[in-house]
Amino acid sequence: MMRNITKQIKKAISVNATWCISDFFYFIEMLKNNGFETSFWEGEENWAELLLNRGVVGYVWQKYPLIIIDERCTAEIKGSIDELKYIVVLESKDLTRQEFTIDTDEEITSRIGYRLDTKNFSANDFWFYTIG
Repeated sequence: MMRNITKQIKKAISVNATWCISDFFYFIEMLKNNGFETSFWEGEENWAELLLNRGVVGYVWQKYPLIIIDERCTAEIKGSIDELKYIVVLESKDLTRQEFTIDTDEEITSRIGYRLDTKNFSANDFWFYTIG
């Protein structure tokens, strides 16, 4: 079943916080302290990959306070999210499963671009098409 995530994306892009300046990096450090590994190429990517046991289990968007996480790992990030309550969390059954949709909305499209098939995409697709 497809889940429309338009409201969650709009909420993340409207947050007025120091996310991309400092809170993103603070959050990544909290996750590392909780056993996650991260892959993030500062200055080259918009996302940090979250890894557990060398497998990708989620993505953290640097531009906006949005996390897409495998639903089996939500409990592991709960403490970190509770500290930064404005973070928007999207749970995914499987990061490669096409389970999301976004309404046609210029406010969102202007931020994510036009390459993503907004009617049918996975967490991995969202990460890939908004990485640059």
